[in-house]
Amino acid sequence: MNKRKVRDRDVRLLQDSDDLLWQYRQFYPDATMTEITSADGSDYLNEEVYDVVMKLCKITHTMALYINVSRNKIKVIKSAEFLKNTDKMMKKGCLVRFYDPRMPTDETEGVVTRDNGIHYEGGAAVFHIECKQRGLVDLDMTYALFWRPIEG
Repeated sequence: MNKRKVRDRDVRLLQDSDDLLWQYRQFYPDATMTEITSADGSDYLNEEVYDVVMKLCKITHTMALYINVSRNKIKVIKSAEFLKNTDKMMKKGCLVRFYDPRMPTDETEGVVTRDNGIHYEGGAAVFHIECKQRGLVDLDMTYALFWRPIEG
C-alpha cells in the first residue's frame, strides 16, 4: 500500500514535468529536460545545485529555463535558443521586448537594469528590467522566459 502511493505520486510528478516541458516549448521549441541523480543517492546541497546545473548547461551549450530539486534529483529544462537570447540580455541597458506566443500583438518593451544577468528564483530564470507599460521598476524581477532582446 505504501509503495502504491509512492508510485502514484511519482507518476503525477512525471506528468507534471512533461506538462511543464510542453509549456516551456511554447516559448522555446528546442527546450529539453534532463534529470540528474546523485550517484551515491545522497541529497544535493543548495550550494551544489547551481554549479551542477551550470556545468550541464556548459556541456550541452544551453541555458536553464527552469530548475527543480527534489532530494537527490535535479530536473533541468534548458534551451540553446534561450542561451543565445540571454547572452544578448546580460548587459545593463539592453532593450528587450515582451514575447508570448499566446499574445502575438503585445509590443511591450523594457530595458535591462542590472549587469548581473539571469538568476533563479523558485527555480525559474528571472532578471531585472524596467518597463513603464507593465509597471516594472529596477527592484522588480520578472521571468526571463517572456522577454527577448531587440535586435539592431
